[in-house]
This record gives sequence, structure tokens and C-alpha cells, in this order.
Amino acid sequence: MKFIKGLVLLAIGGFLIYWAQTHPPTKDLLHAVNNEIIGSYALSKPMYYGTLAVGGILAALGLYRVYKDTK
Repeated sequence: MKFIKGLVLLAIGGFLIYWAQTHPPTKDLLHAVNNEIIGSYALSKPMYYGTLAVGGILAALGLYRVYKDTK
């Protein structure tokens, strides 16, 4: 049961990656108008790439912990 911490890190990392992918920086007018209509927003480029990086690091660390603890 020690691998639960790894699973939690993996889940948090996966969520951050998913969330960043669903709120990318707007590149065209159609995407910006769609965000205004549905009430969503777009991340700035630094926040987008930062969220992807942190999510990737947490997911990789979670995978490593799960692998290490189940071995």
C-alpha cells in the first residue's frame, strides 16, 4: 500500500496536463470567441507551459514511485 503516494502524484500530474490542454493560449479569433461564449478562459503562454512542465514532472515522479514501491 506504499504506492498510494505514487498514484496520487500520478493523478495530480495527469490532471494538470489535462487542464492545461483544455485551456491553451488562444491562437485564433474563433477560439477566443468560443471561450467568451462558454465562459472559459485561456492560460497565458508562460502559465500554459509551466503547468505542462509541473504536470509532467509530477506524473513522472508518480510513475517512478509506483514502479519502485511495487518492485
